[in-house]
Parts: sequence; C-alpha cells; structure tokens
Amino acid sequence: MIKKDNLLSSGHRFSDNENLLKFRFVFLNVLILTISSSTLINYLVSMFGGIDYGPLFESALGVFLLVTLCAFFLLRMKRSYYPHVVSLILLSSLFLFYFVLLTRPEDEFRLIAFFMAIFAASVLLGRKYGVVLSFFIVASILALREFHDLALSQYAYSTFFTFFTIFTVLLYYFFKKIENDAIEYQVLNSKLEANIKKETQQRKDQEIMLLHQSRMANMGEMLDSIAHQWRQPLMHINSILMNMDADLDKNQQADSRLVRGLV
Repeated sequence: MIKKDNLLSSGHRFSDNENLLKFRFVFLNVLILTISSSTLINYLVSMFGGIDYGPLFESALGVFLLVTLCAFFLLRMKRSYYPHVVSLILLSSLFLFYFVLLTRPEDEFRLIAFFMAIFAASVLLGRKYGVVLSFFIVASILALREFHDLALSQYAYSTFFTFFTIFTVLLYYFFKKIENDAIEYQVLNSKLEANIKKETQQRKDQEIMLLHQSRMANMGEMLDSIAHQWRQPLMHINSILMNMDADLDKNQQADSRLVRGLV
C-alpha cells in the first residue's frame, strides 16, 4: 500500500491543507499510466496486424507513448513541474486527437476523445481551464470543418456540440463545488489547528500554574514542618527561662526579707 501511494503521489509529501493537490497528483499519475497502457496496447496491436492503423498513425502512437512516459518520470523530480507536465500531457493528447480527427474518417467515435480532454483539464488545472479549452475545441472543430471534410454528418456535429456544451457546463459547476469545498476545508482545518494550539497553550499554562501551586504547597508544608520541629525546643527553652526567672524572683524576695530582718 505504501509503494502504491508513493507511485501515485510521485513520491512527494503533502500536508493536510493540500488534499486537493494530492488528489490531482494521484489523478494525473493514474491518467498517465492508463493512457500509456492503452496506447502501448494499440501500438502493439497495430504492429502485429490486429488492426491496420497505418505507419503514420503508429508513429504518432509511439511518440505519444514516449511523451507520457517522460511526463511520468518528470513529475517525480519536482512538485513545481506539475503544471508543465499537465500542459505537456494535454497538448500531446490534443495533438493525437486532432490527428485522429483529420486522418481517420472511418472512426465514427473520434470526437468522444475531446470530452476526456476537457474533463482532464478541469480536474488537473481547475474549472476555468476546462472552460477555456472547451471553447478552443469548439472553435477549432468549426474552423476545421470549413477547410477540411471531416466525414461527419450534420447530425453528428449537432449532437457533439450540444452534449459537449452540456458536459462543459456540468463540469464547471461540479468542480466549482469541489474547489469551494476544498477552500472551506482548508479554512476549517486552519481554524481547528488554531483552536488546538490555543487549547494546548491553555493546558500548558494550567499545568505550569498547577505545578507552581504544588510547589508553593510543598514549600508551605516544609515550612510548617520546620516550624513544628523548632517549636518544641523553643517551648522547652522558654519553660526553662520562666523557671529561672521565677527562681530569681524568689531569691530576690528572700534576700529582701533577710535584709529587713537584720535592720
């Protein structure tokens, strides 16, 4: 489990306030491993004659596979490389998608790949990047349709643009909720950390106060014990002095009577 987490997080550490970033690292690694595996399978199937993609498309698949593998290892080097790796993956994926769109007219489902592109952009970079990419994809396909026959019917265009727009809007509000929840979680976590620190400091202050009171109480008990130990001999000395004073008074009275008798 530790090795799996290390693989999907690119070996980086994330604090409690970076859960969204950690999720994006994990998602990006899963995406890279998935598309690398599927690209490799398609490349091998084409090489061994399972599906005739043609040498040009095989070369495109090979280049895309190398790019994804380089991105995977580049992501493990530094966390700061994250936006560059995402941009590299998105650009190479779009290049492959447009290549398929222009060169594989027999593939009726080739427009579906663009849904994955805006979904990945929204997850990895945020909803605003997903919307921008969505507008770019729509504008580019409209432009390509004017200059190149994409072998798609008007129904195919209408269906694609309709569901692509709906998908983009739903993604925008879905990830808006996720990002807002992430911000609220960070604020709540910061407040909890502050409260924990405050409570910890208060407990430390109380422990210090209790320790001080305990020391003062022990000192008072020690002083009482010392006073008690000294009280006994002092009372004994006081009793001796009182007896000596009484004997002295008696002697003085006896002397006074003797003097008066002689007179």
